[in-house]
Amino acid sequence: MTNPSPTPPNPRRRNLREDTGIVMDEDNGSHDIHDVILASLGSDPGRLDLWMMRFEIEQTLGLKDEFLSGIRQALDNPSLREKLDWRKIRALWDRVAGGEALPAELSLPDMAGAPASN
Repeated sequence: MTNPSPTPPNPRRRNLREDTGIVMDEDNGSHDIHDVILASLGSDPGRLDLWMMRFEIEQTLGLKDEFLSGIRQALDNPSLREKLDWRKIRALWDRVAGGEALPAELSLPDMAGAPASN
């Protein structure tokens, strides 16, 4: 019996390492999407879509401290402060924090006619 030849690589399939420079931890097979998003933001901090994914993932996973850290980082960046969807971020915060107010030192930008947050 002969061994079948390996399947040739699919030219349409993207290689995460080659495209982004992100190295996945192959020792334990971990593909933690949160770590991937944070690594991607480290490489390209201006990607609004990745910032929103970060907040959505942190809300879903209940990562309240990480969510607050993300808000602080975004508020410290004038471009992100101006462009992020703060109404959605506020709604995600309300879910991850169970209605707990944002810390007093954090003030979200006005949200297109909505009352200013904290």
